[in-house]
Amino acid sequence: MNIEVFRIFPDVLVSDSEVPEGVHDLSARHDTMKQHTPLQMPSLPYTFPPCAFGRIWPDDRLSSTSVRLASTMMVFSVSDDGKEETRAVYAASAKAVVPLQMLSSRQKEFSEIGGKVSFGSTGAVAGTEGCAAVAVKVDGLLRDVGSPKGDKEGGEKGVTLELTGLPIHGNVRIGL
Repeated sequence: MNIEVFRIFPDVLVSDSEVPEGVHDLSARHDTMKQHTPLQMPSLPYTFPPCAFGRIWPDDRLSSTSVRLASTMMVFSVSDDGKEETRAVYAASAKAVVPLQMLSSRQKEFSEIGGKVSFGSTGAVAGTEGCAAVAVKVDGLLRDVGSPKGDKEGGEKGVTLELTGLPIHGNVRIGL
């Protein structure tokens, strides 16, 4: 079965440093997001990660592309009869110019990363964490679960679904 991610709607905090795994438990935000449409995502948590200075939350969904990472097929579980269940990993990306909303009382953190980018020889590392909603086309499904008539809306490419509450966690080097 193949999937194609063609729209992304991120809600991401940006920090002036790498964000270590497991720093913040965003599961409560993920659960809340599942009850909202992507354009009605919940507000930010009251406590921010250390060094967080901004938020990426576009006005609308972003067009995206995706690719299956062939070398990342993983064994997920093994049944009693020894049969392995595997899962594939996909990478999705969107290129867009989106506003970076400054968090209140976080100008110092923004100034620090700006200085590293402007005056440092190696740039700076920005950490990102948050949630996303994605629209995907899925090959191999018989009908669109979102359609009351069960019509296949995805045409030849498959059924279209929207998934919400997906975690985003990563680090990116910023330089001149």
